[in-house]
Amino acid sequence: MKSLPDDEKIQAEQGSDASQVLVRLTKLSSWLDDRYLIPGTDWRVGYDSILGLIPGIGDILTSSLGLYIVYKAKRLNVPNWVLAQMLWYLAVDAVVGSVPVFGDFFDMRYKAHRKNVQVLLNHLENKKYVKSGLDL
Repeated sequence: MKSLPDDEKIQAEQGSDASQVLVRLTKLSSWLDDRYLIPGTDWRVGYDSILGLIPGIGDILTSSLGLYIVYKAKRLNVPNWVLAQMLWYLAVDAVVGSVPVFGDFFDMRYKAHRKNVQVLLNHLENKKYVKSGLDL
């Protein structure tokens, strides 16, 4: 079976598949950042905070999953400044999150993956309005 050239793959992903990609990324960010409620608090934690308790390996794994979100944003042809913002959130999460104990508490509140999906959603929403000719 013949595969599509990269440009056609990107265009196909930007069409109706883009909404499916966004749903998957939203679920992934939820699993990473706010899957579970800590009893007796209003704090939610995800696998980023939980796996971050494993020195080195946990932070590398969750940062890799965060890079997947950035990769999918790149495939949706977002501008470089949006990708840079997303990479900044991920870098802060990785660097500060790697500090023992403090980094684990930081991960619970910073929510880099959720921020990245929100940045992506905001950009795509604004792009939709611009294309339709509506002023914001």
